[in-house]
Amino acid sequence: MKCKMARHLKSIHAEEREVAQALSWKTNSKDRSAPWELIRKKGDFYHNTKVLQTGSGNLIVVRRSSKGNDTEADYGYVETGTRNNGREPKPDRAKTQQQTNHISQRMRQLARLVLQLRQDTGNEDSQLRDYINPERFDVVVGAVKEVSKFDQAGTTKVGVPSMALKLGHSLKKCAAIVRGIGLRSKCATTIENAGYFLELMKGTSSEEISTHALTTLGEGKFNQPEILPVTEDLLKSAVKRLAEVTGNLYTENIDTSTTHLVMKTVKDRVPDRTLKFFEAVANKLWVVAFAWVEASFKRGSLAEEEPFEVRGDTTLGPSHYGPKHAREAVEPLLQDYSISIIGHNPNISKEQVASLAKTEGAEIVKMPMESNRRKSVAVLLTDSTAPEKIDGNIFCW
Repeated sequence: MKCKMARHLKSIHAEEREVAQALSWKTNSKDRSAPWELIRKKGDFYHNTKVLQTGSGNLIVVRRSSKGNDTEADYGYVETGTRNNGREPKPDRAKTQQQTNHISQRMRQLARLVLQLRQDTGNEDSQLRDYINPERFDVVVGAVKEVSKFDQAGTTKVGVPSMALKLGHSLKKCAAIVRGIGLRSKCATTIENAGYFLELMKGTSSEEISTHALTTLGEGKFNQPEILPVTEDLLKSAVKRLAEVTGNLYTENIDTSTTHLVMKTVKDRVPDRTLKFFEAVANKLWVVAFAWVEASFKRGSLAEEEPFEVRGDTTLGPSHYGPKHAREAVEPLLQDYSISIIGHNPNISKEQVASLAKTEGAEIVKMPMESNRRKSVAVLLTDSTAPEKIDGNIFCW
């Protein structure tokens, strides 16, 4: 064990390359202390690797707590929540599956590259690690061009430009892995070869592969028509922005946390009826015109809803005030009704109609006369464009 590491290296190992580079800097300068620190930590790394492999010896840590000397830090209470925050979170299944698919794709791409390398070199037993070598860099570049279908005429056209870019990233990661293996095994040749290969990948590969692949991707977008956002997209974007600036949450579907439904109106506070319209009415939500969003932006906070609440709809009339009556009703609107649903409508299912009716307190039955409730109604689902009452207790929808 050497206590004065710099003195030891200067007197015993002065002729070694890394030590000579450190000695070339001015004494007591930052430029000189950095190489000393790197050499020391490399030695600690190799020692710790050996300890972990053999299971004997002591690890050399960067910092070790003091022993025998009491300090103020030894007598403090710490909340257990601080410790819990460091626990590994439960894995996200969706994210894990996405990563699995991504890794599988990269492995298939590298497998295609290895097959091409074996074909080009005639060595059927070679592995990808054998080509992480600066002397074989040109062979690897040629194989990448073959797999990515570079134009043989010498132009910048690339058949599969995304493949070329992804293989470039994967090769850099593979070279870094090989270099790590060399560090752990103290193999100077592996470390040197992988390091030089990485340097070539950072410089030469961008000129021979990445530039042409990116050019091809850019040219492919020249003739693609630019899709302008439609009115619905602009409205959604404005509502999302309002939710962000006011600290609220934007959702595509109505759930128990929804408080407002913003609708596009065909005239003053009169929208077309949609399934979301019925869901909002059944759940006693504010159903407001888009002008409410504009007023809220001007005010800097959510505007009063009532001046913008929709008055009716294009089917039953512009002034029935159905959303307001439903919102202010104390009792469920359909609590005295039993409803049977028959027929078929491609725009709304029986289950959706039943869910809306149950929300307002109705009882769903197979036949109109099966219930003891005071009012019984049959809802006939048809392809008709508008609901129509065809009998005393039968409605077409």
